[in-house]
This record gives sequence, C-alpha cells and structure tokens, in this order.
Amino acid sequence: MAGDAVGLALRVMREELGLHRAEASTNLENLPSQRVLRRNGFTPYGVAHAAILLDGAWRDGLLWERVLGD
Repeated sequence: MAGDAVGLALRVMREELGLHRAEASTNLENLPSQRVLRRNGFTPYGVAHAAILLDGAWRDGLLWERVLGD
C-alpha cells in the first residue's frame, strides 16, 4: 500500500509536474520505510544527524534520492 502511494507520487511528479528529481528521508532505524523507497528506485546518499525529533529525542535521518527523468 505505501509502495503504491510512493509510486503514484513519483508518477505525478514526473508526468504532471515535470520534475526531474525526488528526495525523501527516513528515520535511520525505520527499515520498512527504507524498503518502500528502495522498491521505488530510491538510493540512499547521506545521513542527516539529529534531524528528526521523535518521542522527545533527536534522531538521525537517512537521506534518499531518485532521478525521475530518462
């Protein structure tokens, strides 16, 4: 279900909005979200330290990218 939503968002970004690149971020420990992004063609490219406030604590975020063209 989440994978379908990401796929639809990517299609709208590319076909209707004419965007070239998509970015996303996940909590470093959120493996299910990371699997959804991987299945939709995203690749990780960095870590944003102390970027996500979760349950009162700052957590690292994993940064993801996907080029939409071609």
